[in-house]
Amino acid sequence: MFGNQPALLSQLGQARDDLERAHRDLEIIHQLTLSLQSAADVSEVEERVLEAITGHLGFQQAVIALADQNEPVLTSWLGKAREGQATFASDLLHSALVPLTPAGGPIAQCLRDGQARLSVADVRTANEQVDIQLNTGPYHIFPMLLREHPVGVILVAATDDEDPARLDSLKAIASQAAVAVGTTMLCIDRAQRLAKQDERIRIAREIHDTVSQSLFGITYSLDACIKLLPEQADAVQTELVNLLNLAQGARDEVRQSILDIWPSELTAQRFADDLHRFVTETCRMSQLEFSIDIRGDFSRVPPRARRSLYRIAQEAVTNIARHAAAHRAQVCLDIAEGRAMLSVRDDGRGFDPATAMAREFNRERFGLLGVRDRAASLGGTLEVLSHPGAGATLLVNVPIENSGNL
Repeated sequence: MFGNQPALLSQLGQARDDLERAHRDLEIIHQLTLSLQSAADVSEVEERVLEAITGHLGFQQAVIALADQNEPVLTSWLGKAREGQATFASDLLHSALVPLTPAGGPIAQCLRDGQARLSVADVRTANEQVDIQLNTGPYHIFPMLLREHPVGVILVAATDDEDPARLDSLKAIASQAAVAVGTTMLCIDRAQRLAKQDERIRIAREIHDTVSQSLFGITYSLDACIKLLPEQADAVQTELVNLLNLAQGARDEVRQSILDIWPSELTAQRFADDLHRFVTETCRMSQLEFSIDIRGDFSRVPPRARRSLYRIAQEAVTNIARHAAAHRAQVCLDIAEGRAMLSVRDDGRGFDPATAMAREFNRERFGLLGVRDRAASLGGTLEVLSHPGAGATLLVNVPIENSGNL
């Protein structure tokens, strides 16, 4: 027993060292998991994973490649050596593509079947640039999967005396990286889809607020011209000249709406003048008596809010001309106490607001729903006061303080 004592002490010492290293590796994985939760984007996730493998676990080299979400290829290659230098040139990040087919070699095969490959001596792919950067093996290859969905792969330079416990640590890191990268990609994809949807809605509203209303005025006037022919040809000619100007204005507004361009400075005077001109050109056949009053410091209203309030007023007076059979309409814009309050009143036939706001009733039109959404996008509210036979009042109240350059 005394003769075996040195051997026993050596074994106990080795076991203690292994236990300490395993504990250290678990702590590294724990810290990495916490760190990945705060990563701002996919590139930051890749950087932190590579740092954990090379800087903290001490492996000689590590490489990450991500699966493209639209094409069956690996891209976004990023590598790091233990000394800290990058092992993939920046111009290879997205230009180097490895197909997820048998031509992609063991790297692609690892991601296709979801099985890790250990100590692979030949990691050649179908891409010469990638092969040059990887040089010769051997590499451990770990797939990154999120619910069996391919996210990417991690390659780690292998050694001859690899500790199985350290390989388990690498598998755990690959799993955590897959969750972080996959979740970030899903968030980015969702954000992009929502942005596209919002942009479609914006363009649709702009077209509705410009082309649709201008076409209403043109159609209204053409109908009047038909009724005037042939007895009042001179009056028709004058009206057609006005229609030509209105059509040209509609063309300009289409271009402006699509590019989301507004004059560099929309002043109170221009707000009032443009709305007067719109009413005159679009609603002239309805013989509508119209007035607009702007009170307060208009310069305090952010550019986006000015534009949206103008569109709301435009929509409101168009609805009055189309549906209210009103003789008078009044627009008031008050800026006070950090808010902009827009009111549009008419003495027309009135309506039931609940019916008008019902989505089923308005599913083919923006109308009041569009006004409500515009107000909500500015953090404001819409109130509609009306009932049949008693005219209507539209009230929009939006904040203008602490809204930056919106």
